[in-house]
Formats: sequence, C-alpha cells, structure tokens
Amino acid sequence: MVKVEIIKDSINAQGDRITTFMCSLTQTVVKELLRHRMFSFSSSSMRAIPALKVLENTVENLFIPIEWQKPHKGMQGTEYHEDKEDLDLEWELAALDALVRAQNIHKMGGTKQMSNRLVETFGYVNLLITATEFENFYELRCPIYQYNGEFFRSWKDLVNK
Repeated sequence: MVKVEIIKDSINAQGDRITTFMCSLTQTVVKELLRHRMFSFSSSSMRAIPALKVLENTVENLFIPIEWQKPHKGMQGTEYHEDKEDLDLEWELAALDALVRAQNIHKMGGTKQMSNRLVETFGYVNLLITATEFENFYELRCPIYQYNGEFFRSWKDLVNK
C-alpha cells in the first residue's frame, strides 16, 4: 500500500521551506521520482534486506495496478480498460512466478540482491525524500485547470471550490 508521511517540515528566517517525506511506493513510481533532480533521495536497498523478508513483504503487500491503460503514444495515455480482471490475473500470475523463482534462488544459495530483484516490481520500497522546491515537479507532472479565471491543480479542487 502506498504511504507518504511528512517527517519534517520547516521554514528558515528567509522564508525558505525544506520538507522531508517518508514514502512507501512501488518501483514504478520510484523510477519516475528519481528522474526529478531537485529532490534528495535515500531508499531501502535490495542488497541489504534479507531475501525472506522481501518475499514475505511482497506476499503480504502485493502491488496490483489500480487501473490498466490502453496502449498509447507519448508519456501518458487517457484510455483505460473497463474489464481488467484478466489483466489483474496475468499480473498476479507473473508475481507468483517471480516469488517462486526468487525463493528457489534463495534456497539454492543465490544472493539476496539477485532474488530480491526478481520481485521488486510487485512490492514496495521505502524512500526518504527531502526537497526545498516542488513547483517544477508539479508543473511537469500535474495539469493545471483554468475555470472562470481561476487555476486549479485537479478536477477535485475545482469541484470542491
């Protein structure tokens, strides 16, 4: 399950803000966050966490996409599959296969780094993020809606006005 908690948030005498978050995110999200160079990161390492712990955490907190986008050009699609049960099943089967193979590698004496890499797509990673600037991050990833001369970051903000 995705979790985000603000660990520390402070403003200095000049009005500059610095915020630190502890996040539990999927690798799909982490890979996109790491592209943003204005953040400072520290993440849990697949080389450090025992294989059995990673396997157990993945089984208990299996990541399954909430929605499935249809194939599209560019970075972000707009069409989603209405009937997603078959896609969910394929994902779960892939996760099960990765978990079984990772456990076999562990039992055969393979390193935790390699067995853990097999299942990281289906689990969550802990990530500590510290940043002083967020506007560019949001501008690149979040649309801004304009209505009657006012600007909103989401339809939810617009509707709840």
